[in-house]
Amino acid sequence: MRIVLIDLNGPFGPLRSYVELVPALIERGIEIEFIVPSRSLPLLDELAPQCSTLVVDRPHSLTRDWEVGRAVRRRLGEGGNIVHANSTSAVRGASVGVLGTRAPMVVHLRNSRLSRLEVVMLRSLACTPNPVRYIAVSGGAACTIEGLPKDAVTVLGDAVSAPRARGTRGLNDPARVGLVLNQQPTKGLDIFVEAVAKLASSNIQWEVFGSAGIVPPPAGYVAESMSRLSQMGVADKVHFRGIVPSMTAEFQKLDAFLITSRRESFSRVAAEALMSGLPLVAPVIPGLIETVDGGRLAHMYPLADASAAASAVQVVVSDYHSALSMAQIGMRWGESRFSADAVAGEMRKLYTELLVRPTSARSRS
Repeated sequence: MRIVLIDLNGPFGPLRSYVELVPALIERGIEIEFIVPSRSLPLLDELAPQCSTLVVDRPHSLTRDWEVGRAVRRRLGEGGNIVHANSTSAVRGASVGVLGTRAPMVVHLRNSRLSRLEVVMLRSLACTPNPVRYIAVSGGAACTIEGLPKDAVTVLGDAVSAPRARGTRGLNDPARVGLVLNQQPTKGLDIFVEAVAKLASSNIQWEVFGSAGIVPPPAGYVAESMSRLSQMGVADKVHFRGIVPSMTAEFQKLDAFLITSRRESFSRVAAEALMSGLPLVAPVIPGLIETVDGGRLAHMYPLADASAAASAVQVVVSDYHSALSMAQIGMRWGESRFSADAVAGEMRKLYTELLVRPTSARSRS
């Protein structure tokens, strides 16, 4: 079985999540061929060197869709069986590539919110003769397109591999609490800043990863948040680490993890924290709450409530033994749901069903 995987977003979450599956899929007799931009090549060279790759480097445009389509058609002509669009941005090129063929398609739904045009585009796949299946990273992501046949959608979280966290902290050592924040308000930099202020007297060091730490900050929203940290006299407690190639090594240095997002479809970083055995503090939002088994495996707080987030972090730090006990439960549950073996087994079932039962989305609706 040969999968033609299209990912146009670069070496970030969607592609990394699929690449985590490659060894387990190969063990199950599946060959993967990638169509990606050149900026994704270092990641594939490092983690999937056994896979062949075609490069499409044009910016988002109809011309890019045409080139992706040509690359897909070439791979199908060379024996590809299934075309897998790894995110919504890859669907147009994939659709061009399978036009006039009976090649099955898989569409990965990774967003908690889609534009109207994206919804129309994804619904239009039901009008093609090609068999189409959708993989949603959560029930929340599955609900972004109404009216799809239930048997056309499979809810399957991303594969994650992460090491066990160090999990031991001296009584007088500062607690190291990690976050991943970018330039967008949806990730909640402002919520984080207010939580830090409320915990100013606590023995906590904050480790912030992601583009929020770019200096000088390009976004006014970020500049205002940085200024607020300085005004409140807590800037020295916050270490902005910037964008790192992988969080794998970083989790080993942390004692707990905080998420301040306003919207998530799955939250890879939440799954990584679980798999690392880290106590996790997270907001009650669709998508993410599924990643922590309905909230059972994390210290949850109301959406965008900085005071409640600070209180939850304080509970973790103050009763760290209990927090670690919960984290151990979360680690075992995460391994059963998000390990490469668990996800690859479900992925292979889906691929096999598409080949064995080649029924179009239109005939199922």
